[in-house]
Amino acid sequence: MRKYLGHFFVGSPLNPMFFILGLLEMLSDFTRVISLSLRLFLNIAIGEIIVAVFAYLGHVIAPLSA
Repeated sequence: MRKYLGHFFVGSPLNPMFFILGLLEMLSDFTRVISLSLRLFLNIAIGEIIVAVFAYLGHVIAPLSA
């Protein structure tokens, strides 16, 4: 874990700019994980909703064409 966190904080530890940039990089990685997780979940959920809508419409429209 320490090596992974050290990946974000490069440069002199006494320079506050490197600390701020490290925090921004950590925030960037965290938001990327959240964004991709939500994107995957919503793609699956919307796919299920579309299948349910077409199944319902097929059930309703099929007797009309017969």
